[in-house]
Amino acid sequence: MLLACGSAALALLLACVGFAWHSVDTLCDAKGKQLRDRAQIIAFQAGPALALRDAERGEQLLASLQTDATMEEARLYGNDRKILATWGEQQSFTAPVYTPNGYRYIGLSQVEVVHNVVVGSQQLGTVYLRANTSDLIERFVEFAWIVGYVFVLAMLVVLVLAMRLQRAISRPILELTKAAEQISINADYAIRVDGNAQAELKTLQDAFNHMLDRVQTSEAAIQTAQNQLEDRVIARTQELSKEVRRRQEAQVALESAKEAAETANQAKTEFLANMSHEIRTPLNGIMGFTEVLMNELSDISAEDRQDYLTTIHRSGSHLVELINDILDVSKIEAGRFELERITCSPHQIISDVVSVLRVQAKEKGLQLEYELATALPQMIESDPSRLRQLLMNLVGNAIKFTKQGSIRIVAGMTKHAPYQLQIEVADTGMGIPFEKLEEIFNPFSQADTSVTRRFGGTGLGLAISRKITESLGGRLTVQSEVGTGSLFRATVDTGSVAGQPLIECADAPTPADEAAQKCDIRLAGHRILIVDDGDTNRKLIQLVLRRAGADVSTANDGLEAIHATDRNQPELILMDMQMPVMDGYSATRELRANGHTLPIIALTAHAMKGDKEKCLEAGCSGYLTKPVDSTLLLTTISQALEATTAQVMALPTQPAALATDAICSSLPTDDHEFREIVVEFVDRLHEKLAEMRAIQVNHAFQRLALLAHWLKGAGGTAGFGQLTAPAAALEVAALEDDSAGCGTHLSTLEQIASRIVVPLPSSC
Repeated sequence: MLLACGSAALALLLACVGFAWHSVDTLCDAKGKQLRDRAQIIAFQAGPALALRDAERGEQLLASLQTDATMEEARLYGNDRKILATWGEQQSFTAPVYTPNGYRYIGLSQVEVVHNVVVGSQQLGTVYLRANTSDLIERFVEFAWIVGYVFVLAMLVVLVLAMRLQRAISRPILELTKAAEQISINADYAIRVDGNAQAELKTLQDAFNHMLDRVQTSEAAIQTAQNQLEDRVIARTQELSKEVRRRQEAQVALESAKEAAETANQAKTEFLANMSHEIRTPLNGIMGFTEVLMNELSDISAEDRQDYLTTIHRSGSHLVELINDILDVSKIEAGRFELERITCSPHQIISDVVSVLRVQAKEKGLQLEYELATALPQMIESDPSRLRQLLMNLVGNAIKFTKQGSIRIVAGMTKHAPYQLQIEVADTGMGIPFEKLEEIFNPFSQADTSVTRRFGGTGLGLAISRKITESLGGRLTVQSEVGTGSLFRATVDTGSVAGQPLIECADAPTPADEAAQKCDIRLAGHRILIVDDGDTNRKLIQLVLRRAGADVSTANDGLEAIHATDRNQPELILMDMQMPVMDGYSATRELRANGHTLPIIALTAHAMKGDKEKCLEAGCSGYLTKPVDSTLLLTTISQALEATTAQVMALPTQPAALATDAICSSLPTDDHEFREIVVEFVDRLHEKLAEMRAIQVNHAFQRLALLAHWLKGAGGTAGFGQLTAPAAALEVAALEDDSAGCGTHLSTLEQIASRIVVPLPSSC
C-alpha cells in the first residue's frame, strides 16, 4: 500500500508542481503585458506634454492611473533624462532600466515598465510605470487551494485501489511466507499451500509446491549421499595416513639430499682450492721460465733454452686441459653438452691416444699396450673428438695412478646385440675402495681427498667421461681392487657398420700413422685467396702459405674477393667474416649464387655458440678461429683441397694471461719476415688505440666495435694473445652502447700496449 500510495503521490505532486509553475509563469506574463500596454497608452498621450515641456499636463495624464488599485508610481522623463512629471509614492528616482520584454519584476511583489515616447520618428522622452502584484497573490492562493483539493481527492482514490490490491496480491504472498517459515523451523517438507490465488500468484503457489516436492525427494537423496560420504571420509582418512607416512619418508630423503648437497658443496670448495693450486703451478712455470728467457737470453745455452720452451709448452698444455675440463663440466651442468656424429676410424683414434701418451708412460717407467679383442670396423659413426677425449681421460688417469707395471688398452665389439664398440683400460695401480666406485664419477670428487694433493688433477675427468659415454649411447663402468689395479670399461654406439672392412691387428697402419710420416705439409701449385681487412693477418697467413709452396693472392674485403675469384680462379678461399664494404657472409653467399663450388674456409675471431652454424649457413665449407694455428691451418687447407666436402673444424680461442712485465710476440721474430709483420702491427696498434679513444669519447660505438673486432683477431695473429680477451670485451661493450665499459676495457688495452716491446733481434 505504501508503494502504491507513494508512487501515486509522487506522480501527482510532480504534475501539480509543473502545472503550478506554468500557471504562475502565465499570470506573471499577463500582468507584465497589461502594464506594458498601459505604458504604451500613456506614451501615446504624453507626446504634446513632453514636446511643450508642460509639467502640469503631464501630471494630469499620470493622475489618470489612480483608478487602478495596483498602480504605485508613474514618471515622465525628457530626452535629457530629467523628470518632467510624477505620480504616486515616489520610492525610486534612479534612471529607468530597459528590458527585452518591456517589463521587469522586482522580487515577487512589484513589476515595472519603461516605454519610449515617440512622435513620428522623433523620441521625446520616456514613460516609467510601477505596480504591485497583490491581485496576482490572490489568484495564486486560490489556485493553491484548488490543487490541494485535487491532490487529496486523488490520494483517497489511490488508497482505496491499494487496499483492493493488497487483498488480491499481498494475502497469497503472506500465506507463502508463513508456509516457508514453518518449513524452515520444523523441516517439514510435507506442508503445501492452497492454490486459491489468481494469475501469476497461482503460478507462484504451484511452483512453490513443486519445489517442495523436489526438496523432499532431494532430502532423501542427501541422506543417502551423507552415508556414502562418511564411508569415503573413512577411506580418505586411511589414504591421508599413508600420505603422512610417505611425506615422512620424503622428509628423510630430503635430509639425505641436503646432506648430499652439503657434501657436494664441500667437494666444490675443495675443488676450488685444488684448482687454485693446479692453475698456479703451470702459470708459475710459464711466467718463471718466460722471465728467465726474457732477462737472461744471452747467458742461456741452446739446450737450456729448448728445455725452458718445452717446459713452458707443457705447462700451457696442462693449463688448457684444466680449463677445458672446467668448461666441459659447466656445459654439462647447463645442459649444453653437444656432440656430433660423423664417420671416423676408432682404430685411428685409439692409436693416436696411444702415440700421444706413450711418451708420458715411458717417463714413469710404465708399459702402454694396445690390443684388439675382436676385429674392429674400419669406420663407425660417432664423435671423434669426444671419443678421443674419453680415451685421453681414462688412459691419462691410469698413467697418473700407476707407479709401476703397465696399462693395457683392449678394444673390440660387444658379443651381444645391440653391438657396440667396447674399450677397456686396465692398470696395475693403487686401486679404488669398493665403497668409492660410484663416487669417483661425481664432479669435483675423488676416491680420497689426498689424491689431488698427491697426484694433482681436477676431479672432473671421470664425470666428463661418463657423460661422454652416455651421450654416445653407451655406459662407463669400473672394477677395482685396492693394491691390485682398476679396469674401466666404456661402450659407445657405432651406428651401421654393415659392409665396413675389418681391422684385426692393433699394429695395422692407419691414416694417422701415414700422416705422422709427413713432417711437412706442402701446398705447392695450389692457388689460395686470403680475404681479410687486417694487414697483419693477411701478411702472416700469406707467409705461412707461401712457405708451404702455395700460390697466394689477397683481398681486403668481400667485394674485392668476388672480383679476385673471377679473375684468378683460386682453388680455395680463406674468408674473414667481419669486414667493411662487404662482409664475409655476404661475399660467400654471392659467390655461391654465382655458381662457385670451391672450398671457402671461414676465418673469424668469433668462437661463440652459433657462430660456426652461421658461417655454414652462409655457404662456408670450413671454419677456423683466430688467432690462427699454423699447423691446423695447413692441415685444414690440405684436407679441404683433397676432399669434395671438407670436415668443418672449430678451434676454441683461449685468452692469454696478462703479464706484469714486458710483452713480446710469440711469433719467431728471429725470422725477419715474421719480425717485419710484428713491427708493422705494433706501429698500427698505437694508431688504432688512439683512434679508439677518440671514438669512445664521441660515443661512435659502431665504429669502435669494428676496430675492437679487428684487434681481437689481429692481436692474437701477431703473437699478442694478451689483447684478445679485452678486445672481445670491448667489442661487446661497444655493441651494447656501454660507454663506461668501453672506457674500462680500452684502458686495459692501452696498459697492455704500453708494455709491448718492439721485437728487435734477440730482444725477446
